Amino acid sequence: MIFLILIPALYLLVQTWQLSVLFRYNSRGLQHFAAEELPEVSIWVACRNEEKNIHACIDSLLKLNYPSH
Repeated sequence: MIFLILIPALYLLVQTWQLSVLFRYNSRGLQHFAAEELPEVSIWVACRNEEKNIHACIDSLLKLNYPSH
């Protein structure tokens, strides 16, 4: 019975922490980080039968504010 309360509470706690980190990171922006401090990122887009939507998805990925190197 305690797990029915504990698991959702733990989930909400983790989500709140992740959002606080995200907001702190967004408020600082990328200009405060040297290129060496930023992690290397790979983006994979899983799609199937997405002919109508893939163009907008790729356009939004190209507009990301992240150093290309």
